[in-house]
Amino acid sequence: MKYRPYILLPVALLLSGCDGDDWKESWNARTSKGLALCLSKDEKQNLSQETVRRHCLAKHQRPVNVTLDGHARYASGTFQGLVTNAGQNVIVTEYTVVLKHAKSEKTDTAVFSQRLVEPQRVDAFEISKLSFFPMEDSELNKERFSWQAKDVKGVKIEF
Repeated sequence: MKYRPYILLPVALLLSGCDGDDWKESWNARTSKGLALCLSKDEKQNLSQETVRRHCLAKHQRPVNVTLDGHARYASGTFQGLVTNAGQNVIVTEYTVVLKHAKSEKTDTAVFSQRLVEPQRVDAFEISKLSFFPMEDSELNKERFSWQAKDVKGVKIEF
């Protein structure tokens, strides 16, 4: 007798007590569809929207190979910028901004999480705790820095 595992899968799911929503969410893990199923399922548990969102994003996001284009500048004691999701089929949920000022040799890093940046959309960020800030009276010093967005996480868009 030859075993057919594809027949055993539905039987195993029925015996395990797994309901259809759990199975659908697992099948669509790390996608926008899985994220949406998680958000709708967890809302029924009388938790705050913030808790549900944080839980589902952490559960479904993964490192993605997407470029975040943008521009940034020093302003009012902070470092502010805009990034654009240059991807076509990924929603960015988290990224890290690394700032290095040419004059100080110091590096500032900030993680921006719980974002939902759709393709070709813009997200604003601000780093307020800086280890170095150029002198207010020197506009030239404010232009001598490098920054990058890295460690990008997201979910693949799937319907």
